[in-house]
Amino acid sequence: MNNDGYRKEQMLLAELIRVLLPKSNIKLEEPLGNLDKVDEIECKCIPDILIEDKKVVIRMNGEIHNKTKRTLKDQDQKIVLEGNGYEVIDVWFDEYPEFWNPKAYQEDQIIEKAKSIIYKHLVESVESIDTVDTIDTNNVKIMKELGEYGKV
Repeated sequence: MNNDGYRKEQMLLAELIRVLLPKSNIKLEEPLGNLDKVDEIECKCIPDILIEDKKVVIRMNGEIHNKTKRTLKDQDQKIVLEGNGYEVIDVWFDEYPEFWNPKAYQEDQIIEKAKSIIYKHLVESVESIDTVDTIDTNNVKIMKELGEYGKV
């Protein structure tokens, strides 16, 4: 975690999504209040990343989410979120290691992974993607801010 309380992988993906969906309202760890019970399940949710205008919750699932107790909690949370009209996107550490360990990857690999998430789940939301140059420039800026630039 950094000094603002957000995790590196969370900040990196959120910043790339901001570049890819510039008109969307992207929030980090924004509590979702007033979720209705679904199938008698009730839960609180503070999504890692919320694309508010699209009603999309992105959960950055590190290794802890493989534990049985956490898996059950995550399943209940997903049922409640979807029952309240949210799309839930799970980003797993082993499927998308670029966000957890950006030093080990080239910038273009990280950008492509972020784009793959957006295209896979939100392709209808993408009105126009910034040029590759703009994305590359923004990614370098993001990586520098996170202290990850030039450490590949």
